Amino acid sequence: MMEVRNVALVLLLGASSLALAEDLTNVMTYLSQFGYLPPSVRNSSFGELLSPETITDAIKEFQSFAGLDVTGKLNNETKHTMSSPRCGVKDKGFRTKTRSKRYAHQGSKWAIKDITYKISKYPSRLSRSRTDSELKKAFRVWSDVTPLTFKQRSSGPVTIEIRFERGWHGDGGVFDGPGGVLAHASFPSNQGSYVHFDDSEHWTFDSYRGTNLFQVAVHEFGHSLGLSHSEKESSVMAPYHRYQPNFELDEDDIAGIQALYGKRKKLTPYKPPRSPKSPGDGNCKDETFEKVINNIKFTIRQRNCFWSFLS
Repeated sequence: MMEVRNVALVLLLGASSLALAEDLTNVMTYLSQFGYLPPSVRNSSFGELLSPETITDAIKEFQSFAGLDVTGKLNNETKHTMSSPRCGVKDKGFRTKTRSKRYAHQGSKWAIKDITYKISKYPSRLSRSRTDSELKKAFRVWSDVTPLTFKQRSSGPVTIEIRFERGWHGDGGVFDGPGGVLAHASFPSNQGSYVHFDDSEHWTFDSYRGTNLFQVAVHEFGHSLGLSHSEKESSVMAPYHRYQPNFELDEDDIAGIQALYGKRKKLTPYKPPRSPKSPGDGNCKDETFEKVINNIKFTIRQRNCFWSFLS
């Protein structure tokens, strides 16, 4: 039924070939998955015929969010962007107004400053020690600009639980193999937060090859702290993964996280005690005075020296 309805939509949208019906099916699923169309579109029993205007508006909204030319057409640039590796968290809620191009908050944050985390399930093709190191480094990106601290635990309840999973894994989401959705995370809640990485990805370190674990982790941890996707392409919270060889947070990312948790207090620089300088000619003074003892006058000369401190 979905294919038949989409053929009609292709005709209504003025497409040049019925071969685009399959493309439109995939596009509608994508737009529904990431918040541009209602979730019911992905339901196999979905029977509502969406109007061409609704589809066109959703495509335009996606193009605007992704920084593409806003045409409402399924051009190659739009389809290429939709096929790019990305985060599995929705870009927006259906029927919400388009935000200005800046950071966005999901609406919740942690009431505590000391965040704990554990890696409940490690990746199958990376060492535990390197995984620990990369994720610790990713958390430090956020602690460097906020008062937050992050401490890893090996067991017990924690604020953020991290797992590497494949396919369906019990949270309502699904990983689709190499490429596509790389990871997803939940926002702060009373039940804690989770971050899941697709274990089928070729996770790498400091390389254009594969998928950079550190940079994807920084993005996902941003979600677990309360940040939504940003429309600013240079932001780490933009939904698409683009490896940055000289990685650093964008001003947009810093403004977003500090709006939630404030700035990291600057530590007063340590000043070591001043070292005393030995007495010398410059620190000594000759004095002469007279003193009478048993009616005998004595002339006494003495040299007084004092310590000074190096400036």
